[in-house]
Amino acid sequence: MKPEISPNAVDNLPLADPAHIAPAQAAPVPDIAIRDIHLPDAISWWPLAPGWWGLLALIVIAIVLFWYLR
Repeated sequence: MKPEISPNAVDNLPLADPAHIAPAQAAPVPDIAIRDIHLPDAISWWPLAPGWWGLLALIVIAIVLFWYLR
């Protein structure tokens, strides 16, 4: 038979005695050589992506057609 746990069972638990709690200890620092973080190069605007070449070609074709049909 299982004992039933009342809703406020946590309130009935004994409190920890501060004298028995171990103080927090800092982790030892390893003696290793750490290199600096290298950021990636800045993104260049040249060479253009294929979409920009297509847009440039459409503009040139539009200018040539406008000049030819005029």
